[in-house]
Amino acid sequence: MKKRNGGLVKSTLLITFCSILGIAISFVSQLIIAYFFGAKFERDAYFLASTIPTYLAAIFTGSIGMVFLPRVVKIQNNSPQELTRFLSTVFWGITIVSALIGLLCILFSKSILGFIANGFTEEQNTFTANILVIIIPAFVFTILSNLLSSLYQIQNRFLYPAIAPILTSVVSLLFVILFSKSLGIMGLAWGFLAGSALSFVYLLPILKTYEIKFLIQFKDSEFMAFVRTFLPLLITGIVFRSTSIFERSIASGLEAGSISYLGYASQILMILATLTANGIGVSIYPTLSRYWAENNKIAFSQFYIKILRILLLISIPIAIVIIFYGENFVKVIFERGAFVHHVTLAVSRALAFSMGVFIFQGLGNVVTKIFYISSKTTAISVIASFELLIYISLGYLLSAHLSFIGLSIALSISSMFNILISLFYINKRLIKIEYGALFRDLSKILLTSLVTLAAVYSLYNLIIGVPNFLYLSYCLIIGVLIFFFFGALIGIEELATMKKSIFNKLK
Repeated sequence: MKKRNGGLVKSTLLITFCSILGIAISFVSQLIIAYFFGAKFERDAYFLASTIPTYLAAIFTGSIGMVFLPRVVKIQNNSPQELTRFLSTVFWGITIVSALIGLLCILFSKSILGFIANGFTEEQNTFTANILVIIIPAFVFTILSNLLSSLYQIQNRFLYPAIAPILTSVVSLLFVILFSKSLGIMGLAWGFLAGSALSFVYLLPILKTYEIKFLIQFKDSEFMAFVRTFLPLLITGIVFRSTSIFERSIASGLEAGSISYLGYASQILMILATLTANGIGVSIYPTLSRYWAENNKIAFSQFYIKILRILLLISIPIAIVIIFYGENFVKVIFERGAFVHHVTLAVSRALAFSMGVFIFQGLGNVVTKIFYISSKTTAISVIASFELLIYISLGYLLSAHLSFIGLSIALSISSMFNILISLFYINKRLIKIEYGALFRDLSKILLTSLVTLAAVYSLYNLIIGVPNFLYLSYCLIIGVLIFFFFGALIGIEELATMKKSIFNKLK
């Protein structure tokens, strides 16, 4: 147990470090893009066009990707001789299917965008379609890269899949720097495609390790079992992963720049998720899969609750900071060039009301994996379909009165619904989990966060009284210290352990 936990910490730190490096590079790209385009139509068009490959990739990686790793682990344990045949069939089958889908998207790009962006003019639709034609092949590379990354992770080789996204970010940054003036937003599109292709090529050597050949045997028993597991997710994923499609379709008919406001907020959320939940979600998956395969329910439950507690400990304080002081950060980081003050206000508001998404989708990085590991893909598909229904209903209602802010609120509420129902189902149908301890920990985290917020608010507003970003940063640093010591005092396990370790080293 200790050995595995040590490996988890090392893997998580490695993934997080590489993620931070990739984010830093991607962040520079976003600053340059924000400077040149702000919330102009060109930025709206790119956000809308990029929704299609992102949506398609999410369908495949969310259904195939998650059930792929546990299936490979099971085959390795039970019948290693079947592994090459299974992997070859999956790899080449997905390559052919995804390539055909990409070709159809290119051929019917205008029709697809005409259906989604009903608020765009014919000229705007044509411009957006040209972007889509460039970037749509990237979704093929993304899907295949996800499969290759899983093969590395099974071998506990987390460095290669952690570096791959960095290559995409580096190439995109170079294209943005070199071609933003000459090609406009098209330079970003070409950079995204080139970066995705390079990342895929970088991960290809793992195919030799597993001796994957050009072999397709759809009647293979292991492949058919795999298909039966992921097919419910694939079918329902077409529906319930369409939240971004729905969001940007509605936003295309709202005030100018709405797609960009939501898009910038979504990218900031993605950065926060990468820094917090994504690394944990990736590194724990092999461990959870092994515990489940070994039927070690006690270790599985303890490990699962510990990870949920860590995610709450990280995400709740960040959400509170963004809600109260997000505008200050967006202004300092982005507000220059075409990214004017009213864009800052709009993005920070969208971001604040999206903090529910940040918390609950972060938890979802762990919670949903239990459904994949246990092959209960139909259950999570049904839950997610209800989530989409709630989002669509609230989205239409709230956006009519609150514009793009209504879409952020709707997504936060629907994400909360998904996690609460999933937790209930897991406890009743899959494995008995002691959620009482988790809720007690949640109470401690909320109390610590509120005490810290009160202290930061007093320092920043009552004593000085003059808003200043540097002073706000100083107050937040003080807040981190207050959060750490108060949390350790009231018995938050991770903080108490860290405090004890630090004091022992200082003795």
